[in-house]
Amino acid sequence: MNQKKIRTDKTTINEHQSYVSKSGNAFQKEIYSIISEGLKDNTKVMVAQPSSRISATPPNKERKSKRFACLEIHTPVGSIIGDTDIVIFNKKQARPVCIVSCKTSLHSRNTESLYYARLYRDMYGKTLPFFFVTKDKNKNKSELGSVSKPTKPRVLFEYENISVYSTNLKTEIGGCIKSISQLIPDLKRIC
Repeated sequence: MNQKKIRTDKTTINEHQSYVSKSGNAFQKEIYSIISEGLKDNTKVMVAQPSSRISATPPNKERKSKRFACLEIHTPVGSIIGDTDIVIFNKKQARPVCIVSCKTSLHSRNTESLYYARLYRDMYGKTLPFFFVTKDKNKNKSELGSVSKPTKPRVLFEYENISVYSTNLKTEIGGCIKSISQLIPDLKRIC
């Protein structure tokens, strides 16, 4: 194989990953700003970005940041924090009131969010609200399908009772799929 070709492909992959990461982080910051602004008058809650990238901690070790200790998922080989892009905490009880996952597009990443939603609901009760915010950024058609022709992600979100908010005006609203304009009213209702 041609070594130059391999390096070019690797660079292209790295550049693409960098773009995906940057656009995802920018989208998460945008949604964080919307939520923070929308809930700024609520003194009972705190909006935070714990970051799933916080490293795992070995068994029997305490996490340095106590604020996010309530989000730890403990396993025999260590503790991790799951897909928690934005968390609204109850200030007095130091526990999550709602967890928000942000994705620019689905491309099978919705299953990671669904997995962590289930784990956190096991920890805090089946009624813990878990919201998913997306740009629904597919070039040709909605990744969420429609009410009459749902895609696999839409069916799974409905089944798991996850509220999904889309910033894409072309996304068909219905069932658990809502416009981004509903995010703050829904958060105010539960907070």
